[in-house]
Amino acid sequence: EDWMDERAHAETIRVKYFSEVSEAPEPDNIDLAKLQLEYFRRYMLGVQLNYYEGRGDQHRQHANKFMTRTGMLTTGAAIVAAIPASLHIADSSTGVITLLAFIGAVIAALTTMQSQLSMLGEDQRNARRYESIYYKLLDLTGELDDIRKAVDSGKRDVLQDFVERTNEVISLENQEWQTRRSRKPKLST
Repeated sequence: EDWMDERAHAETIRVKYFSEVSEAPEPDNIDLAKLQLEYFRRYMLGVQLNYYEGRGDQHRQHANKFMTRTGMLTTGAAIVAAIPASLHIADSSTGVITLLAFIGAVIAALTTMQSQLSMLGEDQRNARRYESIYYKLLDLTGELDDIRKAVDSGKRDVLQDFVERTNEVISLENQEWQTRRSRKPKLST
């Protein structure tokens, strides 16, 4: 949670910084809007594209490894618990005790698996969210040629609109985190 709080704070500052850079007034002898667009494209949009693509892949890979390990451990635990049960079923008193022990082991394994699956769900959710943000940013990069042409013709408002729309997409994760955190019940100590 502390890391996400710091990341949310950093993202807020980054969005504010790039908004201010793109809104700086243009001196008489420099076509600043073109430079602002390329600066924003390279240091905000490009960096964020790389981040969301890389982190989305990391979350997806972690979720896949986790599924494989959890499945193998749960299956292994069930098999190990089933062997003694199958050997002692013939003897009625020890068979019942062994069967109950087997059921207890399976319940414990399933309970552990259930708690582990919630962690898996977080990785899967992050992978999907990061992939969604990545593709939204990628769609915005498809507009760059038109944005450049508009900026070349003196339409600074097109640059501002592009920066705002990009910043909105980048802020989605931060907004979702803040919303989830504000809904999370506070535990008293």
